[in-house]
Amino acid sequence: MPLFTLTRLRADILSILQQANKPMKAYDVLAQLRKIRPNAEPPTVYRVLDFLKNKNVIHEITHQHAYLVCQGNGIENEHPTTLLLICSQCNEVSEEHATTLSKSLLPLAKKYQFKPTVSTIELLGLCQQCQ
Repeated sequence: MPLFTLTRLRADILSILQQANKPMKAYDVLAQLRKIRPNAEPPTVYRVLDFLKNKNVIHEITHQHAYLVCQGNGIENEHPTTLLLICSQCNEVSEEHATTLSKSLLPLAKKYQFKPTVSTIELLGLCQQCQ
């Protein structure tokens, strides 16, 4: 479980993402949040999403401008490279923690005296059902 304070607002937004069980855009999260917090505003949602992302609880899917709950239960420090396989037709997202890929990327980062903290790679294509 996370080692940070989960305020009621953070818990509400995390719950919305967990219940969706699929990537959600920030304004979709806001629409759901307004059902329980009518005065919620976009900056509030973005701040919480950034917080949860920085704590490795959720992933930001850059390609979709959406957010998804991390299925790795905060193991990014142990396996720094997360591979998101995104179907460009149905938008289904599968998550893998790519230990072998991490081991390949770390020497490259070291070559440039770069210390990665979190690495997420988005792989776009077609899932088995959409092929």
